[in-house]
Amino acid sequence: MANRPYTELVAIYHTNGTMAGEISYIVGKLRGTAHCALCDISHGLLGEKKTFSACKTAFDMPLRTLHLDERDEDLRVFTEGKTPCVVGRSPSGWHIGIHQYSGLSMAPTSGVVLRPST
Repeated sequence: MANRPYTELVAIYHTNGTMAGEISYIVGKLRGTAHCALCDISHGLLGEKKTFSACKTAFDMPLRTLHLDERDEDLRVFTEGKTPCVVGRSPSGWHIGIHQYSGLSMAPTSGVVLRPST
């Protein structure tokens, strides 16, 4: 653990986790007015994709997922306007690891890319 830059990773969806938030996102997605790259990566029609579940366990540190309304104040302030994203916590604070404009996207074959683009 001494060589790891982060103590944990947090993937933040660009939607609220309440039932109303989930329904609003689904309706928006169907109408073409809502998009969340992380949702596309992690979920299919019947829940979390097996490829994403496997990806979460592939890291040598915890990776947890949160919705917009589940962030604490510190994380909310840091990620406001940057979701969906994956952030890392280090001893010095939060750092953006990946966000929708720098590499959070679907891979053409396996379905998941969770690494910064170069």
